[in-house]
Amino acid sequence: MADHPSLRAYLDSIPQSLLRVPAMSVLHEITALQYALEAQGRRPVVLVERPRLPDGSDSALPVVCNLTASRALTAAALGIADHRQAARAFAEMTAQPIAPI
Repeated sequence: MADHPSLRAYLDSIPQSLLRVPAMSVLHEITALQYALEAQGRRPVVLVERPRLPDGSDSALPVVCNLTASRALTAAALGIADHRQAARAFAEMTAQPIAPI
């Protein structure tokens, strides 16, 4: 299982794969950024710290996207060292479910 008790802890653990964007509009700009990154062959997790809402105000909540854009990052989020072992590791994890809180 992953050693990340929260999304914040996971993001802190992948600084080399995290693209921090100070501010960006939620209308088309975030998606356009993802398309541009993909065209460059880049697949970082994107953190928009102050998303700009359609009314022009800043959101109180950041936006995180591209969390599953690469197999390696998806595996890392699940605590799997080698993404090529993800199917086996996922089968093992789902065979031992965690009780709901």
